[in-house]
Amino acid sequence: MLYFFTDFYEEEIFFSAINRYGMYSGNLGERKISNDLFGVERINTRKLFPSYLNRFSKSFEKENRYEPEYIINNHTLLPLYLPFLNDKRIQQIIKDMKGDNPNAINLRIGEFTGGICKNIGMRVCTKCIEEDENKYGEGYLHREHQVPGNRICHIHSSILKRVRTNKYSRSKKYDIGKIENESIVVDRDTFQKFKSLSEDIHNIFKANKDVLKFDDILQKYKVRLIEKGFASVTGITNWNKVNREFVEFFSNEYLELLDSDINLNEKFTWTRNLFEKNLLIHPIKHILFIQFLFGSVNELIKYKKKKYEPFGSGPWPCLNIVAKHYKQDVIKEVAISNRSTGDKPLGIFVCSCGYIYTRLGPDKKSDDKYVKRTVKEYGPVWEAALNNYILKGEHCISHLKQLMACDGKTVGKYAKKLGVFKLLNSRMKTDEVIEKKRRYEMVLEEKYKKDILEFLLENPYSSRSEIAEKMQKQYIWLYRYREEWLNSKLPKPIANNAHTRDIKRYVDWEDRDKKFSERVIEVINEMQKNNKRITISGISAIIKFPIKKYSNKLPNTMKILYDNNILKKIIE
Repeated sequence: MLYFFTDFYEEEIFFSAINRYGMYSGNLGERKISNDLFGVERINTRKLFPSYLNRFSKSFEKENRYEPEYIINNHTLLPLYLPFLNDKRIQQIIKDMKGDNPNAINLRIGEFTGGICKNIGMRVCTKCIEEDENKYGEGYLHREHQVPGNRICHIHSSILKRVRTNKYSRSKKYDIGKIENESIVVDRDTFQKFKSLSEDIHNIFKANKDVLKFDDILQKYKVRLIEKGFASVTGITNWNKVNREFVEFFSNEYLELLDSDINLNEKFTWTRNLFEKNLLIHPIKHILFIQFLFGSVNELIKYKKKKYEPFGSGPWPCLNIVAKHYKQDVIKEVAISNRSTGDKPLGIFVCSCGYIYTRLGPDKKSDDKYVKRTVKEYGPVWEAALNNYILKGEHCISHLKQLMACDGKTVGKYAKKLGVFKLLNSRMKTDEVIEKKRRYEMVLEEKYKKDILEFLLENPYSSRSEIAEKMQKQYIWLYRYREEWLNSKLPKPIANNAHTRDIKRYVDWEDRDKKFSERVIEVINEMQKNNKRITISGISAIIKFPIKKYSNKLPNTMKILYDNNILKKIIE
């Protein structure tokens, strides 16, 4: 039972309190401190993401106990990561921090493969230390100052200083009174960018966790990309344009300081990986992307759109000129056509009276909702009104097209459909064009289906992508107009692993290296627990990938094997 422990100060990093306990208690060794606080002699080396918190909590009497959740939320960096992690990974990390599995934590948060600004030590703001000493009689390490990539104190706008490490003191390894003499020189623009970054870091720590959810953030990203012209209305993103303007917005010099630079010649960059829920992207990179799209974290929080609505939120008016509800907001839903191109979304509006019209967006003023582009269906109400007008015989075609809000050919087309065309006393030709087009489409359908079937017969082992490449014209037409038939004839999608297909011609090796390096660490830990012999072939069999064959493309994975003395065995 622990009868003495120093209290936590506001926003103090957990490691700082442990370090202070060592000084107060007079313990000379880290192992002795670890044994006192955690009941194990193994040193808790994770300064930013500690483990053994259940053990730590239980070492106190119940009335004086610090619960693990309290420590995690108030004295670790995890709250900064939570908005950018899926729920499953969050629960895994919290479980590891509470439990006895420190090695898994860095894997869970991606520090091995996706970390930034590593090995920068513990940092302080000298003005904060001065204020802390006046208020508490001593200074301490603030958690926001320890965020990798944070260079500025958001309160005092002063550059953070690195605490000198005392390698020869066992009881006072970090003395915040001793600051390294670093000369960090940045221009005014770069300083302001770091200041904005520190403010956004602070705002994430202070935000209610319910207003920053990973799925919501990703949806906001997607909508904002469309609004700013980086993505089509159907969600296809122009990543070349995004990356080019992203680099112009920040400058690669600034991004390099945060280990977040972008090579514009590369196809796959970390910005694209932001949308991969199973990949771990550092919070600093998310903050940079938020600043690029929204300006700041607070603006992201204020931004409520989770769906692209170029025509507003509705309801919308019916533009059937002969309906009783003409120009009344009675249409509840709008569909965005897959044929929308560029930044011009095509909306399809369907009224209960059968009238279906389209509009081009986005709306720029309120009256835009009364301007239609085309009419896809006029519906029974409109047709009945036209029939009545023609039967009365009081209107010529030029007058009818004004009454019905259409052109003369449309009047003639529907008059013929209704069987009253002769009453118009017109020689207008209408149906011939429609029938010709219909026959043309039928010929195309038959021809393209035949082409696909013949290709499949001659190439029975072709993949979907190969079929689309070789039969591009036929594939696109059928995908657009006969998608269900096409899918019924195409081979099933091939699973993306080494047992079911050869390595793809184009592979995102950086992404693959990240995933494999994380998986390899898990496998090594599992094999060590079970006292199994660790070999490259054994690891390859478990992850179902020939690591040795592609070792030159997997630098992070090979580094982990080397660090665990496995790569050395391979070389030998």
